[in-house]
Amino acid sequence: MTTFIILLIIAAYLTYLYNSIISADNSAKRAWSDLVAYKRNLLKIIPKLEESISSYRNYESETLHSITKLRTSIDSLSTKEIDTSSLKETEELSKDVSTALKVSLENYPELKTDNLYIKFMKEWTDAQENITASINFFNQAVENFNNKIMQFPTNLINKVFFRKDKIVEFNDAQSMQDFSYKPNFK
Repeated sequence: MTTFIILLIIAAYLTYLYNSIISADNSAKRAWSDLVAYKRNLLKIIPKLEESISSYRNYESETLHSITKLRTSIDSLSTKEIDTSSLKETEELSKDVSTALKVSLENYPELKTDNLYIKFMKEWTDAQENITASINFFNQAVENFNNKIMQFPTNLINKVFFRKDKIVEFNDAQSMQDFSYKPNFK
């Protein structure tokens, strides 16, 4: 009877470990899907931007080209597959568009008083803040998953049942270059 109880406790513990890996994997996938959803929300904002600068179209064709590239990049993000390299490309394009918008604002001061443009810029800023928060949440979920599949004893459960690989966290190399402090991780 004692052996049976011990085996039952071990089975329950192994089931808990097994389920914790599934939960961590699902959290990382959900965080990725949320991140893609926030990026796709930019697609709702982009037509407002195009409308705002349409009267400057002849002068700002480069900005419109950047917007088109951003739209295409966002459309290519998949909720089914975690692809941080595609996200990195999309983030770089978002930064290019933001920079181009600032230049447009400097070149065309009358845009500062355009209500449509002001509303667009608020929506753009809000969307970018949501994306940043979503990237942070995604990286936390990825860290949790990676810890689960690397730490004992869940690493054994992973090797036996799942054989899942680590998920690559998203990091913005360009932003990292701007930091003068570099931790000495080994």
